[in-house]
Amino acid sequence: MKILGMMLVFILTLAQNVCAQPLEYKDEPSFCQRVTKYIYQRPDLTVRNTPIRIRTRSDHPIAPRIKLTRNLPFIDAVFIRGGVDLQIIGTPGCNKISVKTAYPGLGVKVCDGAIYISNTKPVDCNQNPKPCIKLCINELRHLVVAGTSCSAGGNSCITVNNIHSPCGLEVESCGSGLICINGPVNLVRVMNNGTATICVNHIQSDHLHVLGTKYGVVRLSGSADLLLIRSFQHATVDARFVCSHTALVQAADESFVTVRSVGSLQAFASGMSNVYYYAKPGELIQHNVLSGNVFPMGGW
Repeated sequence: MKILGMMLVFILTLAQNVCAQPLEYKDEPSFCQRVTKYIYQRPDLTVRNTPIRIRTRSDHPIAPRIKLTRNLPFIDAVFIRGGVDLQIIGTPGCNKISVKTAYPGLGVKVCDGAIYISNTKPVDCNQNPKPCIKLCINELRHLVVAGTSCSAGGNSCITVNNIHSPCGLEVESCGSGLICINGPVNLVRVMNNGTATICVNHIQSDHLHVLGTKYGVVRLSGSADLLLIRSFQHATVDARFVCSHTALVQAADESFVTVRSVGSLQAFASGMSNVYYYAKPGELIQHNVLSGNVFPMGGW
């Protein structure tokens, strides 16, 4: 009994020390940073290891308008790097790509169920418009948008409509630009490790994990049985339009989170972060450390 008592005192002391320390985010290499080396920089369209040259006129100041359509094998993962305008449409029983605008620097490669799209040339709205690509696929499990070093107007713009994700959709961005996904969609994970804005509408999920860091913005709407939100640095996570039964929120640094739960809500705010919850949850557990705040919002 004496040994059990000493162990209990040790565990309680350790828990108090952990809660007293501010929440920190470790900037470890993300998944999209690890796959960047697989994004090819050749201005080719490669399908099943058969390169097809995208013909352009380098002496023309503006990228030519062309249209190149190719059928694709099965793919359920999309990786993007650089400034592109990409439209992804869920099409049952069909996988194909259409390149509407291209110029040297645009590279596309299909390998092991994934398509890699890269633009290595600086993008300027007046001189070099962004490549326009339309991608029709049967289902999507991974969408990754990597960083870009393009000039003004070079941010990626990704639009996803009516996509089929039977195993759940994971979205990650470590760059900039806009990612807009219109459901219904079974979203399971969102990671924004850059300055991009990710908007997902009509979510229908059992479990949803959201991570926001740096200056990333995540806006969500729909429903999720279990919602887990972690935000750091200057990130913004707007989940007030997600109806969840159980919500767990961890906010640190100067991040900002809004959440809505009709069942149980556990909110932890440290640093100078703020957590706002809409509607009165059936069970509320909140922890404030340093200048962190957890506020109720009335009228909902």
